[in-house]
Amino acid sequence: IFSGVIGLFSAIIGLVVAIQLDLTPGPAMAVVATLFYIVAAFFSPTKGLVSKYFRKRALKHRIQLEDILKQSFRLQQREELNLTNLLSRLGFKKSILRMHLSTLRSQNLVEADSLKLTKNGQKEARRLVRAHRLWETYLVNKVGLTAEQIHEDAEKYEHVLTDEILDEVDATLGYPTQD
Repeated sequence: IFSGVIGLFSAIIGLVVAIQLDLTPGPAMAVVATLFYIVAAFFSPTKGLVSKYFRKRALKHRIQLEDILKQSFRLQQREELNLTNLLSRLGFKKSILRMHLSTLRSQNLVEADSLKLTKNGQKEARRLVRAHRLWETYLVNKVGLTAEQIHEDAEKYEHVLTDEILDEVDATLGYPTQD
């Protein structure tokens, strides 16, 4: 129905444009229909290029925040958590790291007056480490990849695995205590 309505509007608008500009109606209608398609391709809420760009950008931002949490957790466990070590681990520009730390502070994941993780920050970091380790174990035990092949994939997928999927992977692996 929606396609039919768009086709009808394309025909009517194309005809009006053709009459106003003294053009052939068929090509004018086709151009209007093409313009409708281009608008839909760019601005569709779910599959449009603009919405995909913003979703991809938001995902990249979330992944960077999660990487900061995970690396902060690891450094904090070794009592080596400071801005210099965090920057060297992540490879971010200092300004980007400061911006992300500000976001993490506003989300109550990093303490406001220091670089130390809050209890919520530690909980989220543990979830990320768990996801990474479970996925690595799954890739080695069930898929048959070698230790050299798994790290990059685990780095990618730890950010998109839901808790339900992680619990399923954990059960599939027999609830391993070591990775």
